[in-house]
Amino acid sequence: MNYDVMPNHDWSEIKHQIKSRWPRLNDTDIDAVQYNLDDLSRGLQKTYGWDEERAQNEYKDFSIAIGAHVPDVNSSSVSSAENMDYESPQAQR
Repeated sequence: MNYDVMPNHDWSEIKHQIKSRWPRLNDTDIDAVQYNLDDLSRGLQKTYGWDEERAQNEYKDFSIAIGAHVPDVNSSSVSSAENMDYESPQAQR
């Protein structure tokens, strides 16, 4: 999802939410996804060592939380974090 097609979203607020949700992502990682949040999934895979499905689910949940439209990237994926069999990033601290 391109940031430039989300005119009602403030990048600084989105960046803050990304940092809060995934504290291991650094400013360089976050700035790299500023105009294309779809790249966030790849950054999560790299930084957290998650498989593609988990990273896409994390990205999808985040996008929904900020009110962005997200295409169904994986129709067989679990859409809510509470139904997933993994520890949340906040719990990993």
